Amino acid sequence: MNRPIRFVSLARAVATRRHPWSARRAAISSALLLTAGLATSATAATQFSAFIEPEQIVGTTPTASGYGTATATLTGGPGTWVFSYVADFFGYDFGAYMVPFVTTGTSPADGQPSDSATTASLLDDVRNFHIHTGARGATGPVAYSVRAPDRENGVEPNVEIQLLGPTHARITGTWDIADGQVGGTNEQTRAGNLDFWAPIMMAAQPGTEIGLYFDIHTNAFPGSEIRGQIVAVPEPGTWALMLGGLGLVACTTRRLRTA
Repeated sequence: MNRPIRFVSLARAVATRRHPWSARRAAISSALLLTAGLATSATAATQFSAFIEPEQIVGTTPTASGYGTATATLTGGPGTWVFSYVADFFGYDFGAYMVPFVTTGTSPADGQPSDSATTASLLDDVRNFHIHTGARGATGPVAYSVRAPDRENGVEPNVEIQLLGPTHARITGTWDIADGQVGGTNEQTRAGNLDFWAPIMMAAQPGTEIGLYFDIHTNAFPGSEIRGQIVAVPEPGTWALMLGGLGLVACTTRRLRTA
């Protein structure tokens, strides 16, 4: 009478022929578990993206036609975190107010014409670019702001704005420890504290939203014209590990079929 086989390792399962179906199931299960383990053991989330659109604005019917896309990377450690972003916007004039402010620290008064405008309309002029706290469907305080007076510490971050067309602009910058209020536990004082937000970002599973969003403010919609929830994306190394694990599953299956 045949004795039941105990699965000890992937190699032993592949070599076993007494119970081919049980060996096959055990080997494939082992490979799948290894694939999952590779994915979950990868480094914490440090890559993020956002699609910035009028449909995510809370409390009003979207009427804006512009949009934006953004990618971001979290680097550093406690006390030295840096959230570096690159955001492209389409359908807006960043030249009227944002470019003068970033380059000189001053800009025309709100609603006034600007010599550096890239379109004739005043309505599409961007007044500010923010990162806010808040989940989708909710609004929250500013965590990071490019333009004063609502900067938490009054010091402008490292920001560059490229005008790539009359209504296409790319804004590149960093949100770091110096840019926000530090200390405190309530929502207002922790809003810009990267030491608070970094662990939340890193704990986010790929494809899930975190409680932060990008938005821009214009003359037409000074409260907020478009916004986009920030989403964790898989690390490049995670993709490589998962693909390697799936390759192991395919190889295991092929070997068992020919055994």
